[in-house]
Amino acid sequence: MKPKYAFMSLFVILALVVAVVASSQAQDYGRSRNVLPDTLPSDSVRPADPLFRAPKDSDLKPMTDDIHKPFASVKTTDALPRKIGAEEAALIRKIGAEEAKLVLQTDDLIRQLETAEAEDQLTDAKAKLSDHLGKWFDVRQKRQEREIEALEAQVKTLKKLARKRQENREEIISHKLDQIIRDSLGLGF
Repeated sequence: MKPKYAFMSLFVILALVVAVVASSQAQDYGRSRNVLPDTLPSDSVRPADPLFRAPKDSDLKPMTDDIHKPFASVKTTDALPRKIGAEEAALIRKIGAEEAKLVLQTDDLIRQLETAEAEDQLTDAKAKLSDHLGKWFDVRQKRQEREIEALEAQVKTLKKLARKRQENREEIISHKLDQIIRDSLGLGF
């Protein structure tokens, strides 16, 4: 392999790994992680996977029964993943499969470029590769936009939680004070 194409081959392999990982995130646990678009029927996707659920209003209450635990009411981003429905899971799988397909096709075009002997073959291979890389870039942009949307949804949920806690500040402080007094008098749980 020519040294100038070695870096591009490594980049293609890295992109393939990224595509496989992205497509595996949308699949159910325990299933094989194939890259092909029709390996998982859309009716088998669970729309309300507990790992991808949005918090309920009851999750956003400022105080819980676990008041005696310090920081019990503090939520982290791990506790607030975005809910992914069946349609979005199918779209994520489709984008991942499309990206994996483009990676494999790009690898074939790189081999054509390496084996090109005549100048017209080289020019044709460069044009095809350039067009193909443009398609690949567009697919990656689409995937990254979906990731940004997911992060924005998490930020929105966290802001809502912070706003509710601020609205109930006095009640939270009152409950904590009562709990500390009960504990100091030996009346805690």
